[in-house]
Amino acid sequence: MKIIWTLNTIKFKIIENFIYLLWYIKKSQEGSHVKYVLNWKILIIPKHKEIARWTLNNIFKILSFHLWKDKDFIQEQFLNYIKKKK
Repeated sequence: MKIIWTLNTIKFKIIENFIYLLWYIKKSQEGSHVKYVLNWKILIIPKHKEIARWTLNNIFKILSFHLWKDKDFIQEQFLNYIKKKK
């Protein structure tokens, strides 16, 4: 399933809450980048008010690698999360 982009950006807080649902823990922050940890896996995300869709696509790639899931599955979970928030 592909995300049909209607907006070019998504708020950082939405992405952060989704990452917490995947059991990542905030480890540290250096400047505008936040480090999240899941076991030995590290995920670093820029902490801007809004995240560009290209950056979000890369975050999905990293999450799919960490969680051993398909990137489309991660995107689908993210879309379901957004729908529940509304």
